[in-house]
Amino acid sequence: MGIPKAVAKLLMKEGNERPFSGRVLSLGRQDIYFSNESLKRYASEVSFRLSEPPAISLHRHPTLKELGCMSDESFLLSVGFQQSETMDYSDFEEADHLFDLNSDTLPEHLLGRFDVIIDGGTIEHVFHVPNALKNVHKMLKVGGRVIHVVPSSNYLDHGFYSFSPTLFCDYYWANQYAIDRLQVFRHENKPGLHLLELSELPFEIYEYVPGCLDKISFGGLDDALYGTYVVARKLEKSRCDVVPSQRKFFEAWQRAQSEGLNLEDLPVSMKTAESELSELVAPEPIEQPSNLEDFAPTPAQPSALKRQIAGMVGPAIWGLASRVKYRVLTAVAAETPAVQAVAEPEAQYVEPIPTKGIPMPVVDRL
Repeated sequence: MGIPKAVAKLLMKEGNERPFSGRVLSLGRQDIYFSNESLKRYASEVSFRLSEPPAISLHRHPTLKELGCMSDESFLLSVGFQQSETMDYSDFEEADHLFDLNSDTLPEHLLGRFDVIIDGGTIEHVFHVPNALKNVHKMLKVGGRVIHVVPSSNYLDHGFYSFSPTLFCDYYWANQYAIDRLQVFRHENKPGLHLLELSELPFEIYEYVPGCLDKISFGGLDDALYGTYVVARKLEKSRCDVVPSQRKFFEAWQRAQSEGLNLEDLPVSMKTAESELSELVAPEPIEQPSNLEDFAPTPAQPSALKRQIAGMVGPAIWGLASRVKYRVLTAVAAETPAVQAVAEPEAQYVEPIPTKGIPMPVVDRL
């Protein structure tokens, strides 16, 4: 877990839009890879006004301390918080709160305690991610924010998981949070660089919109490292117990139904998949949170039914989803010439990926 230059700038840019105050919880101790003087330079570059903490303390780790790196507490107080607390599973790094995020029982004194919770690289090391997200929800005040900075690609064996942005998009959408920021970042790793030089490597930032990564979701990235940056705000109506369906399947099924695709009118081979297909979609429509307006709308597609059915054959989806969808598409193709081409497995690869990397413009470079 750590905060290099780019993540510090992301946090300060968030503080510019929605100033930090009150009590912050860091999930795990954060390694800060810069000095107080460097922080002042970063703040100037993003026009952020730093606060003056009572005193600047150095990092607890001997190597980082020798390099002049500041402590995580000093950093968080410098960006506006009045109180900084830490949580960890063990007391090895002397965290303020010892708690296992896998647990389904949160101590009462932690309920609604924090204005901001920062996950700077912890949740990927927690086996029971649903419980971890529920605990974050319970520890946040209404109006409080959770900030995730997590690995998404090319972090093999770094943790238990690497996360696609759709996890946070779909979970927080289904549980009626305001998603203030959802971005993908890309950065390179150059072996042999000094620790602080490595921390200075820039991040390329991309805005995430649901569906924007579909074309490169199966082998379309380059050899850089990718991560996801999320700022989600807890509202009065927010909750933590809605288990989301992956939104692209849910929306594809709804659109297919709106085009008149009714299971009662389909061949027997398609009807047999009904029970399995029902596992891929929400049993009831999910109320659309108001914050969905923050996302750019999904571009209108020609031939909505054809497009959505084609999307359900995505080459990255295997197992149950792949098996059920292929059976459905094969059955539909037999009766609907308009979608005959998309029913063939080879049709998945008709449109090659022209280049490696995310097919969106860089919106920031930090």
